[in-house]
Amino acid sequence: MGTERRLPVSDAEVLAENRAGASQRALAQRYDVSKGAVQKAIARAKASGPQATPEPSAPDSSRAVGNRPTSTLDIRGRLEHEALNSADGRSRIAALKELRLLDEREQAERTQGREHRFLHGTIVLEPADRNGERWNLLLRQQDGWRPLGGPPLLPKQAWGLVALAHGLAHLRDV
Repeated sequence: MGTERRLPVSDAEVLAENRAGASQRALAQRYDVSKGAVQKAIARAKASGPQATPEPSAPDSSRAVGNRPTSTLDIRGRLEHEALNSADGRSRIAALKELRLLDEREQAERTQGREHRFLHGTIVLEPADRNGERWNLLLRQQDGWRPLGGPPLLPKQAWGLVALAHGLAHLRDV
């Protein structure tokens, strides 16, 4: 039991290095001690509580500029930091849940924005196939898009409709 060498640094320093990403094996090699000595030092540092140097639970706030409002990126950064660096399992799980909710909210906003980009009554011409040999004419309504006309149009027909609509739009300028 007494054959293990003492570490040349404090237990808190070993814990801080371990939390910073150094593996126990790498620490043991660096200080020329057994892995068990490193594990015991980490356990002692965790048990000592307040004397250990805990990691901050959020990124450095000194980068914040004045009293600007907190942006989604700031919130996301803090949550990611908490999820990656928290020693407490509950805090890590809570941060991961918040990140998931933030992702869902952002996805819903992107989808909603795309959906309302066109006003009701907008007519859109889109390719019906990958080759561009057939085209669909669609009308935007409250409940979504509705196809206009019958079967898909040939390119000549589709671009003829575009030219006609463009000409009608500029007719009032004459």
